[in-house]
Amino acid sequence: MKRFVPITLLAAGFAGVYSNRAGAADQPAAPTPGIVNPFDKDDPAMQKLQALDWKGVNFDEKDMRTKCVSLLALNTVVSRIGSKSDARLDLLIDYFNEQKIGEDYAGHLSDVPDQHPISYEDAKKVAVAFLSTPMGTDKFGDDLEGCDDNTLRAYQRLYDKSARASYEQTIASRLQVASMGMYLQKLGKFDEFTKWAIVERQKRQDAYSKETAQKREQYVAAQQAEKEARTVAYAQSQAKAAADQEIAAKQMEAGIEYQEQSGGGSSGGSDQWYGDNYWPWTGAYYSSNAYRGAVADRARNAYSNWNGARRAGGGRRR
Repeated sequence: MKRFVPITLLAAGFAGVYSNRAGAADQPAAPTPGIVNPFDKDDPAMQKLQALDWKGVNFDEKDMRTKCVSLLALNTVVSRIGSKSDARLDLLIDYFNEQKIGEDYAGHLSDVPDQHPISYEDAKKVAVAFLSTPMGTDKFGDDLEGCDDNTLRAYQRLYDKSARASYEQTIASRLQVASMGMYLQKLGKFDEFTKWAIVERQKRQDAYSKETAQKREQYVAAQQAEKEARTVAYAQSQAKAAADQEIAAKQMEAGIEYQEQSGGGSSGGSDQWYGDNYWPWTGAYYSSNAYRGAVADRARNAYSNWNGARRAGGGRRR
């Protein structure tokens, strides 16, 4: 499996395609205007996504392995997309606070267009279409090969649950980002934020990389210290064993019955293996689930604070 490759460059719009909920199934009506993420306008991945032929896909008719791999791909891709979206949301909150525009933004939330993201069921179709592309085949084509049906059914339940959760989390994040981005456009501050965010994001990445490197160094140093401690302890135990053997030999020569048995190298605390903790690829500072959860909480608190301050000051209500 090769999932650390930036496959989001192909499917960054999984959570940015909007459904057409008006009109008959056989005669599609004009798309219903919905919230549009302004940060997607310069994203070449959006064009690739729109070119995918997914609307004619029947997910339920696919074989078990295709369903499982599609769900796995969906979960992987939207998780990457969601991480990037959460990083942008985090930056937007800071920028809104810095510019003191959060309260006014909260008063204009009712002006946000209706939101029409595609359903999770349609997202699964997009995932199937993605698997048919060269990149999808390269990254997921050999996954789950050789699994029997019972194993695949278990995987399908697991992947469906995780993919649905990832999709809903990513949709929520992207809609918040889109709303705040549209408000910045209204204020004429979108380009200003974009320039500010590029610099700020790099600062955060540098700080994260530095912290990760320090932790890595501390870990390596701790492992080396532990290794040296074990070496010293082993040498001491060997020396003790040799001394005990010499005493025993002397006691036997003196005709003294020596009943005490030598430990021969105690395996006490100094000999314990403390584990070889795995420090994964550092990647982006926003790639962890802990970070994403913290941003979601921060967004809720920000909206609550902006609304509370606005109402306390007699500002516009939704």
